[in-house]
Amino acid sequence: MTVAAFDSAEAFFSEKLTERKGCAIVDLCLSGMNGIQIQKILAAQAIPLPVIILTGHADIPTCVEAMKAGVDDFLMKPVSRETLLASVRTALARGDRMRAMAEQSHLAKLRLMQLTEREYEIMKMLVNSASNKEIARCLKISYRTVEKHRKRILDKTGSSNLLELLDLARKNGLTPDQEPN
Repeated sequence: MTVAAFDSAEAFFSEKLTERKGCAIVDLCLSGMNGIQIQKILAAQAIPLPVIILTGHADIPTCVEAMKAGVDDFLMKPVSRETLLASVRTALARGDRMRAMAEQSHLAKLRLMQLTEREYEIMKMLVNSASNKEIARCLKISYRTVEKHRKRILDKTGSSNLLELLDLARKNGLTPDQEPN
């Protein structure tokens, strides 16, 4: 395994973290930012880099706070080589899953960006379980026009049916009765 060390959280964040594969092993008690704050920033920026906190000073509330923030593991010093490697392997596997999900989300967004404004409007109605007749009535267009739009929407998004379209919309943050992220 290749290891990179950083003098500070600021130095760590100056890297192109979105392009890095791996995991971060951080101490809970750092000068400046602590390990939990690092995890929160990674999560807020949607950077798929799992975090393992390693510390010699912890209590149960701090551990709970770290887990709620999304850290992958919370290890007390001294930690055995086997325990640390097992934690790293688990975090690396999770990182792979996180990157795959981020890639799926990106592809979903690209597919939805191909839709015209009208197609997007109809797709939102389809996601909200509106029938073709309901959509036609609401938009004051013909049923046939809705069918044509629906076919183009499925073609452009690569969806073979409405369930796949709903899944694609969800990956883009669009759920029934909501706008996308």
